Amino acid sequence: MKPLLLLAAQLVALIAVAALAGTQRLRWGTPVALTILVIHMIMLATIGVVLGPLLLLPILIFGSMPIMITAPTIYLPKTIVVGHFLAVAVPLALEHFKIVPHSFSVKSGSLVLHPWAIDITPSALTFVVLGTIGLQLVANSTILARQRRAQERQQELLHVQKWQLQQLVPSSGSRPM
Repeated sequence: MKPLLLLAAQLVALIAVAALAGTQRLRWGTPVALTILVIHMIMLATIGVVLGPLLLLPILIFGSMPIMITAPTIYLPKTIVVGHFLAVAVPLALEHFKIVPHSFSVKSGSLVLHPWAIDITPSALTFVVLGTIGLQLVANSTILARQRRAQERQQELLHVQKWQLQQLVPSSGSRPM
C-alpha cells in the first residue's frame, strides 16, 4: 500500500504545480515547465519501480512524451525526451544492479511480467493495463483534438487578417485610380 501512497503524493504535487501555473499564481515559464517535467518523470520512474519498467511504463511514456513535446506553452523537446528516457532507465538500472527485485524474466522464450511491490491478480493486472491504454487513448485524443481546433482557428484568423490588410493597403502591383 505504501507504493500507492507515494504515487498519490506525487500525483497531488504534479496537480498542485500545474493548477497553480494554470491559474497564473505561478508565472509560466521554463522553471515551472521543468518543475512539472521533473515531478512527472519522478512519478513515471516510481511507476516503473513499483510495477516494473515493462508493464505500464511504455504505455505512459508513449502517451505523455508526444503531448509534452507538442504542447504550445514551452518548447524543450530534447529535455523532454531525455527525461522520459531516464524514467525508463532508472527502474531498469535498479533492477539490473539488484537494488530492487526483477519485475520481468524470460522463460521458455516468453516474457513474464511479475510486479514485486504490489500483490495483484492476473485478471486485475489485465484490467489495469487495458484501463491505462483506454485512459491514455482518451486523454491523448482529447488533447490533440483541442490543439488541432486551436491551430485551425489561428489559421482562419491569419487568413482573415491577411484579407483585411489587403483591403486597407493596395498591393504594389495594383494600378492607381
